[in-house]
Amino acid sequence: IPYGVSNKANVPAPSELPALVGTPATLSIGHQDSEVQLLQADLEAVGFPCDALESTAQLFGKQTALAVAKFQASVGLPQTGIINTRTRLALKSAKAKKSKSL
Repeated sequence: IPYGVSNKANVPAPSELPALVGTPATLSIGHQDSEVQLLQADLEAVGFPCDALESTAQLFGKQTALAVAKFQASVGLPQTGIINTRTRLALKSAKAKKSKSL
């Protein structure tokens, strides 16, 4: 982006930033912790289930990366299979929309 040109599409709203405090900047294959398990539950909630063995182990494996890439494609993001800020915010928004429709 040239200097002085705004890139508002990629900048989270200030109200969304507190929700990201304390979370890793990215999650990708090889991560294994409770943050991964929360991600997998969120993906499942919006219709992109992860592998049961990976979920039980709290492991970000190939099947979780595939679920992330499918989610990214569904919301028009690059299909990297990596959780970054844009993907987190899109997932948070999709989950909120899904829970409102229930």
